[in-house]
Amino acid sequence: YLWKCENYGMIETTDGDYTGGIAGISRSVIRSCWSKCILSGCCYVGGIAGYGYEVYQCSSLIAVKSADGHTGSIVGDWDREDGTLKENRFVEGHLAGADGISYAGQAEPVPYEDLTEGLDVPISFLHMTVTYMIGGKALETVPYTYGDPLSQKADPNIPQKDGYYGIWEEPGETQITVDHILEGIYIPYITTLSSDVMRDEIRSVFLVEGMFDENAKVSAQLLESGDTFERW
Repeated sequence: YLWKCENYGMIETTDGDYTGGIAGISRSVIRSCWSKCILSGCCYVGGIAGYGYEVYQCSSLIAVKSADGHTGSIVGDWDREDGTLKENRFVEGHLAGADGISYAGQAEPVPYEDLTEGLDVPISFLHMTVTYMIGGKALETVPYTYGDPLSQKADPNIPQKDGYYGIWEEPGETQITVDHILEGIYIPYITTLSSDVMRDEIRSVFLVEGMFDENAKVSAQLLESGDTFERW
């Protein structure tokens, strides 16, 4: 029996099923629990339970980073013959409640403002965070208010690495409505760029050596042309 449990952070199953904010698999009762987290797993991934039996009056605000199937903001799936879902709520706009379907009075989407009203709401549900990770370690955690534009605050600088430039993962939304954990990605520099204008079918007009990212380009424009020369 799990009662008034809370969970925050990131839960990840790298090679198995049944990933849940409160329980991976539950054969008993889960009641009045709160889950605000990021989940990754294979099959049966749920904000309260990956697979549940009796789940009552629980609340969730979650994001699923990866899953192969059977996902839900309350449960990935549940015992449909003998189990019960009742009065569970989650913030609308992301996953459905249970295995891709929401159920009124059982696993029901509600506005964020409705979920977070009342005296019993955990304080962690009243703000969002974006955590920037490098090599499995947190570089910085930036607080947000629900609905803030991501562009409101600048991303931290990625530490330099010889021969590479860094970019941050995309969060998948422009306004912050769930917590995010963004990994820094290192990409090798491009060391040679060719111009977009060609001398023939094989040779570019110019080749430039240096350290370039994927957005760098070399353009060429013909200024003069004669019988014996071309000036670029």
